Amino acid sequence: VGIIDLGIDYTHADFKDSTGATRIKYIWDQNMGTDGTEPAAYPYGAVCDSSSIMAGGCGHVDPNFYYSHGTGVAGIAAGNGLATGKYKGVAPKADIIAVSLNFEDDFLGHVADAIHYIYQKADEMGKPCVINTSVGTYVGSHDGNDLTAQIIENMLEAQSGRVLVAASGNAGNVPFHIGMDVPSSDPGFFWFEEESVLGDAAFFEFWADSADLVNVNFAIGANDPSTYVDRGQGMWHNVLSEYSIPSNGIDSTTEALYDDTVLLGTIKTYAQLLDGRYNVQVQVNPAVSHLLWRFESLGSGRIDAWSHPNYTGTSTIVGADELPSAGTYPDIVHYVAPDSSMSVVSSWQCSDHVITVGSYWNRDTMTNYYGGNPPISGTLGQRITSSSTGPTRDGRIKPDISASGQWVLATASSSLSSWLIGLGAGTYIADGGQHYLQGGTSFSSPIVAGAAALYLQAHPDANYSEVKSNLLNGARSDSFTGTDLPNNLWGHGKLDVYNAIVPPFAACPTPTGVQVTHVLDTAVRIVWDAVPSADSYELLGRKAPDFPWRSKFSIVNYTVIEKLKPAKTYHFKVRAACSATDTSLYTYQHSFTTLASREGDLIDGIAMSVGPNPLVGTRILNLEWSSTASFNEGWFELYDAFGSKVIAEPLRDVQGRAQIGLEHLAPGVYIYRTAVDGQLLETGKLAVQ
Repeated sequence: VGIIDLGIDYTHADFKDSTGATRIKYIWDQNMGTDGTEPAAYPYGAVCDSSSIMAGGCGHVDPNFYYSHGTGVAGIAAGNGLATGKYKGVAPKADIIAVSLNFEDDFLGHVADAIHYIYQKADEMGKPCVINTSVGTYVGSHDGNDLTAQIIENMLEAQSGRVLVAASGNAGNVPFHIGMDVPSSDPGFFWFEEESVLGDAAFFEFWADSADLVNVNFAIGANDPSTYVDRGQGMWHNVLSEYSIPSNGIDSTTEALYDDTVLLGTIKTYAQLLDGRYNVQVQVNPAVSHLLWRFESLGSGRIDAWSHPNYTGTSTIVGADELPSAGTYPDIVHYVAPDSSMSVVSSWQCSDHVITVGSYWNRDTMTNYYGGNPPISGTLGQRITSSSTGPTRDGRIKPDISASGQWVLATASSSLSSWLIGLGAGTYIADGGQHYLQGGTSFSSPIVAGAAALYLQAHPDANYSEVKSNLLNGARSDSFTGTDLPNNLWGHGKLDVYNAIVPPFAACPTPTGVQVTHVLDTAVRIVWDAVPSADSYELLGRKAPDFPWRSKFSIVNYTVIEKLKPAKTYHFKVRAACSATDTSLYTYQHSFTTLASREGDLIDGIAMSVGPNPLVGTRILNLEWSSTASFNEGWFELYDAFGSKVIAEPLRDVQGRAQIGLEHLAPGVYIYRTAVDGQLLETGKLAVQ
């Protein structure tokens, strides 16, 4: 079991075996100074192995001011309860590898480094591995298409015996998401405020797919906070027609906003194209304090924003309960208020490769260090409202599953327990003084990680897809979840470990390895791993969010679905039929979004093919596109599994083809991207043998 968190108390008896030997094989503290023990691939931090831990020579410490977060997470996943004979974790005999994460600077890069390090060490030991990540950021596109998520997906796909579990987040009751379906008349708008944490500036960012931004026009204005009188409005902008954005580059505009002759502030707008999605950032440096800054938009399309000083370090969006009446400000009927949907943390937690976990109430009583029974709120089995919800920005269900993470007596570091007991504040330290009451999705996630470890013990050659499918298929429902599952509150329901590991449908196993390999505006191709005992397969599909399910049958392990609607999200799931009466359970619900029919206009109808894939022999990669297509600037880029760019080649618009020599590349899986005139054409994975 890998733990990526804040730290771990390696001296705790819950992480030792019955002989007193540590079960922790490695600790990589990314925050310590280098001392020659740091990983060869990552020249920062320091590593303690089991020998240095046993010898007392490890300088890593789990600090008390984080309330033993990392130690608690590790104990829930893999503690053995030897400290007091109570509060055993889910996988109590697992080996442990811990990374104390560096949250500064390149947070996402440090996470990807930590995941690669843990999987590499597990490979060296010849063991399957599940990693728990009860960490994350609410900043980002919330669609799992960022480069970090793609790198993590590559690592999971590279071989079997790898699983990644993530906490969904604790912002399910925070209205900080703006989802604006841009109106064609009477601009929709919202107000955002200046913040002292931003140096008295106002700042937010929004995300949109290329097709959804074509006809979106926006402007920044200002209102008086007491009378709501309009003080001024800036110029209207359209990202696609106004900004000249190089491949993976940024363009910006600056304007001054006046109320007659009074300067209200300076507005800077930055636009960036990332993997076919636009990120637009708006920064206002006020000259007049405490105005309500207004973002308004007109046209057709869709934008999504997440903004809150405590969750994203950006501006507060004025909420529905703070708005004036229509009598005071008639245009308020067009206000788009923030909501609490799409509150799941961004990046890998939004990937279909990752098991993302929500939380519900676990206990309502405990015996504490003093022998008392302190008050604990909550209704057993009920979802906690702070558990973050989906969908992802592109309409897929998250979380995937829920577990009992609210009020768990988890392993406590000695620095925390001794500190609180010394202060006379051990009210929520358990009897025995070794465990502490914890709550949130951070502590439901390691329950699922421990369950995945048990699955890998039973099925060590399982890949991420099989483990996820069976955990989700084995989930149970009750009066709290209801039967309309999966949904964006509970995922597929509550974790049931026995059903996942010893499924009643084992004679006809559920298909794994489901992938959407080609997506067009009206058609899609879906493949999955063949089930040896299957005679046929059934695919159920429907248009999101809740159109009727329709069946399609196939005698082979792939199908093509046609006559779809452009720019729409569809859900689907697959099952195998091994005989007329013996069928598997359906896979968990997958999703895809068809291309917009107008996307071809943005790139002059260019379709580019990249091959051969896998690349073998002379390693000459061929790129081909229509010889009648026209563009000014094209690029081919290649990234390795760690996100480093290894190739950036310009494409010349000559006879519709190009060749790129890749003889120097090491074997492995890479991510490629092709772009024309700032518009992403294609992104995918390239296997080099």
